[in-house]
Amino acid sequence: MSPERCRAVFFAALCASVAAVDQAAKYFLRAHPVKHWPWPGVFEFTAHANYGLIGDTPVPQYVILPVMCAIMAYLAYKIFVSFAYETPWSRAALSLILGGALGNLLDRLRFGFVFDWLMLGNTSILNLADMAIGLGILWYTYCFFRPNRLKKVDKVKDTV
Repeated sequence: MSPERCRAVFFAALCASVAAVDQAAKYFLRAHPVKHWPWPGVFEFTAHANYGLIGDTPVPQYVILPVMCAIMAYLAYKIFVSFAYETPWSRAALSLILGGALGNLLDRLRFGFVFDWLMLGNTSILNLADMAIGLGILWYTYCFFRPNRLKKVDKVKDTV
């Protein structure tokens, strides 16, 4: 197997792992709700059905699903097709985002909403998929704005 093929398998496995761990955590917390948490008001387990977008912003499902699928298709393209313009680190960050989006998409398809379970500071409720998306966005932003990134991309463009 070629090195590029091995990397593609790795990024696909990372994406699937993020979605699988997210789904497992949601299943476990639905089946075994946690009643007490050591830091009330800071971190609390709760069950919340998020029918909207970020912060439960009301948006109809017939808008959310196609937009999510389009974004996921674009991320898959960036990870698996346009690899000449992405570093392995940025592809890993995109894999985290895609895996988180896949975890939330599975919820929307199965239940019609995203199951959020971790309340931060009595204001924000999220899940592992949301955390993977946020971490992936931060990581990709860092990779994109690194000072030496443009030199590497220019070298790749010259060889293509």
